[in-house]
Amino acid sequence: MKKILYINTTFEIGGAAKTARQLFDLCSSNSEYAPYFAYGRANKNTSKNIKKFGTIVSQAFHLSIVRLLGLEGFGSKKATKDLIQWIKKENFDLIHIHNLHGYYLNFFSLIKFLGTLKIPIIWTLHDEWALTGLPGFSTECEHCLTGSGKCTNIYAYPKTYNKLFYNFMLKKKQAILTNAWQPTLVCPSQWLANRVDMTPLRKFRKHIINTGIDTSLFKPRDKTKLRAKHNLPLDKKIVLFNSANIKNKTKGIKHILDAAKKINDDKVLFVGTGKGNINKLTNVKFLGYVDETTLAELYSLSDLYIFASLAENCPAALLEAMASETPIVAFDIPPTREILGNKAGVLVEPTNTGIIKGINKVLNSADKSNNNSRDIVINKYDINIFYKRYLDLYESQA
Repeated sequence: MKKILYINTTFEIGGAAKTARQLFDLCSSNSEYAPYFAYGRANKNTSKNIKKFGTIVSQAFHLSIVRLLGLEGFGSKKATKDLIQWIKKENFDLIHIHNLHGYYLNFFSLIKFLGTLKIPIIWTLHDEWALTGLPGFSTECEHCLTGSGKCTNIYAYPKTYNKLFYNFMLKKKQAILTNAWQPTLVCPSQWLANRVDMTPLRKFRKHIINTGIDTSLFKPRDKTKLRAKHNLPLDKKIVLFNSANIKNKTKGIKHILDAAKKINDDKVLFVGTGKGNINKLTNVKFLGYVDETTLAELYSLSDLYIFASLAENCPAALLEAMASETPIVAFDIPPTREILGNKAGVLVEPTNTGIIKGINKVLNSADKSNNNSRDIVINKYDINIFYKRYLDLYESQA
């Protein structure tokens, strides 16, 4: 039986956590594997083989270093030491890393330690953090990738008020990430794989394993019954939007709400979900956080799904809407273009005007189909394909 350790910032919150948790659950049901999970932030999980390390105090100190100096990975020394001691004790056969950022880990110390182990290390990249001096996404900013020129990045995580040490941080990250260990990289999209090839990380072995979607949960359903269940009107066109964090500017929720203000059609209702709150609008109903089953039903009962994110990798939300055969309007950025192409949705310029044009185009069209979008997901992004590719990768590391 192989002991596998998953490491991520959180256990339950965010897309990276969901991917890591899917794999943890998969291996839990497989007699050939014994999965463990280590994370640093959010609520403590007392389930078997799950370890939370670090404290709120150490994370706050780590965050302050990033905010004030732009230096990441220099805090959380004790938390990382505790994690390393636990790894030594458990004697794992394989370690699968996800996000290393999030003010919870001294990744310099951890990577140096992992480089001394004689076991396979897999690292799934969920964003561009490994390629930049600090931010999770470069948004095509040359400065973020090379340190030269002026920073034009609109992405604010991890946020800092001081970029004086940016070039120092970029060089130090590149040195530790390329020389201290030999991980196998996994990219969820071709776009991210191409970005890796533009950096020193191109020296490592690399696999593309797309995000996986449960197509038995996200599927077309009876709109009339679902609208009655969720107390939503039958006589209006429903435009759905969602975000794990409504306040995250790169998710484009402000663009959607601004567009909603300008659409004066009383037959159109915007329905939103996610963590946080929004200002009340007469044509917007915000449901707050909903569970996955409810979200799947909301996709199915909607006439249109708006995806206004400005920074992504292989977004599950797009795939969930596609599997539900819900028409889509999305901002035209490389990762969404890779998934949708010209067959599964309407790509628009990343502006309020772009969203309004897209909404009008879809809602006023006689063709409400989503161009075989569900077939695309089933053939390329189904959760079982995702599982098989990762299990094959695990076996190849033996």
